[in-house]
Amino acid sequence: MKSFPRDRTCNLPLGDAFRPNNGLLSGDAPETSSSFPYLPIDAATTDFPPSEYNYKFKPPFHYATSSSTQYPSILRKTSSTMAAQWLFCNALIALLVLFIAPPVSKSDDRSTPSPGFAYSWMDDDDEFYPGDIATIKVKILGNYNSEEYKYPFNPNITVNGSMGNSSYVTDVHSDFGNDTNNWWILFKPIMVGFFYVVIDDEHFRVHDNSLHFHVSPAESYIPPHFMFRWLNSKSEFQAGDTATIQVIVSENFNTKTYKYPFKPNIIVSDYNGKNEKMGNCSYITGLFSNLGPDMNKWELHFIPIMVGTFHVLITQENLNVFDTSMSFNVTPGKIYKPGGIVSWMGGVNHFAFEAKAELLIFPKDAFGNNLTYISENFKIYFFDLSVTNAKGEDAYFRNLQQSGWSRFGGFEVWFIAATSGNLLLHVKDKNQHLIGSPLTFTVDHGPLDVGNCLPHWSTESKSFQIFSTMETFITQRDKFGNLIPEFYPFDFDVIGMKENLSLPIGDVQYQEVAPGVQSLSFKLLIDGEFTLIITDKDKKQQIKNMPHEYRVYVGDS
Repeated sequence: MKSFPRDRTCNLPLGDAFRPNNGLLSGDAPETSSSFPYLPIDAATTDFPPSEYNYKFKPPFHYATSSSTQYPSILRKTSSTMAAQWLFCNALIALLVLFIAPPVSKSDDRSTPSPGFAYSWMDDDDEFYPGDIATIKVKILGNYNSEEYKYPFNPNITVNGSMGNSSYVTDVHSDFGNDTNNWWILFKPIMVGFFYVVIDDEHFRVHDNSLHFHVSPAESYIPPHFMFRWLNSKSEFQAGDTATIQVIVSENFNTKTYKYPFKPNIIVSDYNGKNEKMGNCSYITGLFSNLGPDMNKWELHFIPIMVGTFHVLITQENLNVFDTSMSFNVTPGKIYKPGGIVSWMGGVNHFAFEAKAELLIFPKDAFGNNLTYISENFKIYFFDLSVTNAKGEDAYFRNLQQSGWSRFGGFEVWFIAATSGNLLLHVKDKNQHLIGSPLTFTVDHGPLDVGNCLPHWSTESKSFQIFSTMETFITQRDKFGNLIPEFYPFDFDVIGMKENLSLPIGDVQYQEVAPGVQSLSFKLLIDGEFTLIITDKDKKQQIKNMPHEYRVYVGDS
């Protein structure tokens, strides 16, 4: 039998089975084992069963001396008190944990069961070439509801000790959509060799190292080759046409083998190979590609919008694509009348009386390219022209002529403005102004045309009481009816209808009342019937509505 040192204390659970004398000292009343806590056994220093050793028993709350055995009630009182204190302390600690500990979050709550996850290679394929797409299928074991967890399932992927993209793999990503039956982890191996995969997620206590894969070098590798040509050999386009380039791919091109898909850059330069512009720009627009599963139908499309000759550069660095063989030519598109530009010929917009007012209309297509007599085969287009004055009232012009294509490149149009003053010329197509319209211009009035001057009487009556005043307003006009602002001296005669003789007139008054309008008035001193004739100062030409007959009476009419 082994001996146990007398000065050595053995921490034993205080259950009834391990207490000498059933855990009671002489004179003590029996107590249940639940009155004492259980303490851990030091396995390194304790041998079992304890009944084989002679040892000095020391209760956990009070180590009694030899004197205390004489008073067993003291030990009983002490052990009962200490047990109560122990229960109180544990209850206090439980309350502190309840009120001080932070609330448990969704996925941090260890009481919430986490689902299991299983992993396998898609189609059991764990053999790859560099650039292939390696796919791991994720299967959920049990119930998974993302709303029950604080964090989403987002595992780390480690290959040969390197997490994420590394010198072993690239393009590491996951496809965890709403359909949990189709969850995938994907990456592209880029180094030859044998590799192991570790998938871990600390929030879901995931750590899986069951997957391995092997990457072999490609046998007799031949880089892919791309060629390009115009569809139906058509490289001549009108602005607005769709240009199509066919893509011819070598047979050894496998989209799964390469890290990057075929997605070339389209660069267009001018005739001299300068001013390069990539993608949609001032040369082309509507750039798009048709690169579907059928490589025999691969095409590149764009819409040329600028007139000229251009070169196409097709590049993609990661597939060694660099093609400069493509060129194309663009002519103007169909005429877009509202896009035309209108201006005065030579910038002249001040015209003398009966002068020819000339303007140029430069027709454009919808993209702003100039049309020429060559592109239009000398075809003539017509536009709507109108003239208004500063008040917006219609003004008169005549002899509108369209001379066709001019030496300056546009349509030449001319007319003779009949209305003088500051005017606006409107050039439209179906109520839509051309660019630059309306044009301002000024037309001078012509010389006085006596035969076109018009009298306006102060009263419509032709009967006047003797000694009253007769008055008329004469508008001085040129041949087109424009007012002549200078004061012009007219001559007039009053002839008695009975005598047929010219009679004297008293108190004659001439006065300019407005530019181009003068007043003529005189006293009626003789009764009878008379004729008034207003002429030029040489008495060669009468004004309009002459002669004018009137009657002078005495007393009441």
